Amino acid sequence: MSDQRDSGTGSLLGDVRHNPPAADPIQGDQEQVESGDRPLVLFVSRELLPFTFGGLAKLAAEYLRHARDLRYVAMTWWHPDRKNCRSVSFEQVRPLRWLERYRVLRGLWFIFAGWAGVLRHRPTVVSGIALNGLCVAVPAGLVLRLPRLSIVYDVDFFRKEFRLGNPVSRAFRRALMGFLLRHSNLIMCGSEKSKQDIARLFGVPRSNILVNPPGVEQPPDVAPAPRPSAELVLVSVGSLVPKEGFEYVIRAVARVREVIPSTKLMLMGKEVDQEYTRRLRDLTSQLDLEESVEFLGRVDDVWSYLKMCDVFVVGSYYQKGFSMPVCEASACGRPVVGTEYLVSVGVLVPGETGLAVPDQDADGLANAIVTLARDPELRSRMGENGRQYVRRFDWNVSARTFEAHLSQLASRSGG
Repeated sequence: MSDQRDSGTGSLLGDVRHNPPAADPIQGDQEQVESGDRPLVLFVSRELLPFTFGGLAKLAAEYLRHARDLRYVAMTWWHPDRKNCRSVSFEQVRPLRWLERYRVLRGLWFIFAGWAGVLRHRPTVVSGIALNGLCVAVPAGLVLRLPRLSIVYDVDFFRKEFRLGNPVSRAFRRALMGFLLRHSNLIMCGSEKSKQDIARLFGVPRSNILVNPPGVEQPPDVAPAPRPSAELVLVSVGSLVPKEGFEYVIRAVARVREVIPSTKLMLMGKEVDQEYTRRLRDLTSQLDLEESVEFLGRVDDVWSYLKMCDVFVVGSYYQKGFSMPVCEASACGRPVVGTEYLVSVGVLVPGETGLAVPDQDADGLANAIVTLARDPELRSRMGENGRQYVRRFDWNVSARTFEAHLSQLASRSGG
């Protein structure tokens, strides 16, 4: 689940609000948006930086920021910072305030408002991100016979073994996603593993699925965070939810301290699941780790902590389609200790950029951490390998690939 932050200025009247052209250097691009001389893309994403945090929010923001050759109308839940985007006109979709308490009604409002936007703008091609975006783009595209490009990065929610919600809602979401993907002209995902999962779970021809990894930012010029007075400093990042496997990281720290008593884990991420967070804190107390594990909550400047730490640790057994935090740690020259799914999605090269262990294996995590802690030369080599490896993930290349395929679809008739 994404970390969300309300802008706090929403009107009690919920509707679709169109942002007027801004009086800034982007205005020249805005005039091009409205000139009608290029194909128009209606791009739908509930997730968008800086109002939601996570990989999809970053993906949407970067694709819009790199827009060049096409015109875009972006429909999103949040009011964006237009100064970071070119060739894009934004529409904010927010429900009536009282609807925001009801998840299903809130989602339906977004979908119906999105359909109205498609009818109003009559785009050349439609594109959506994740289930909410696809629920707008694909049905509207089918009705109006428009080409449809769907972006899906995480399909683990739809596995039978991933028990999110009740069985009826899980079955409905899986059937709905299957319908939407099978009626997309092109599906874009982040890794070969995701491509295999989409084809297997939803019966989509592999020829309709394109692997287009997201980009990875280069570390900004910020100073490392103050280092704790510990011999070994570990960092782990992610929303505090069970799928991230932080209990295994904490148990691993207890075992590492048997060898390296002066060990510190700095755990960063929003406390999304309060019950899970309480269990993690209780586990920390039970293992007598109050001085060795620090819960920092959501941190804006993660880069400074990545630059400061010795090893980046991942306990997640949730098989995401990509892992931005791992790539950012590698970009900072930090070796990674993580679960094997990181290898399957191409963000960890075992023995080269870090060490991989089986899922839900605290002992394996501990052994790998100790191996790196005892060998500074190995840490340095793996960190530098990681720095070089993630340079292949380039936002400009990813965004241009996205736009090139939109252009190809726009040149074809829908249906």
